[in-house]
Amino acid sequence: MLELRGVPPKERYRRAREALAALGIAELASRRPNQLSGGQQQRVAVARALAARPLLVLADEPTANPDSKTGLRLIETMRRLNEEAGMTFVFATHDPRLLEHARRVVWLEDGRIVRETRR
Repeated sequence: MLELRGVPPKERYRRAREALAALGIAELASRRPNQLSGGQQQRVAVARALAARPLLVLADEPTANPDSKTGLRLIETMRRLNEEAGMTFVFATHDPRLLEHARRVVWLEDGRIVRETRR
């Protein structure tokens, strides 16, 4: 994705390492996908998305597979990127830890908004 956007190779490498480090997996940079656990693969996918520095990230159950420590780190990373880089995160989740950190929570039922809270 970064290559298609014309980001120079050194900058692509720097962004990738930075995103991996933010998620606590920089040491896995040289591994192949089949050498990673499911949780590690999920964090690599998140790092790949974050390296592009999007304004909006859509995530389906981003904390569903990782262990609790990793899930919390991911939540903290999303919060920091929201505050520092202005990234907006929209996610579907059943994880109450993630909901505790959200500024706005919308509950859907049968495709309709049934409740909304803002913090």
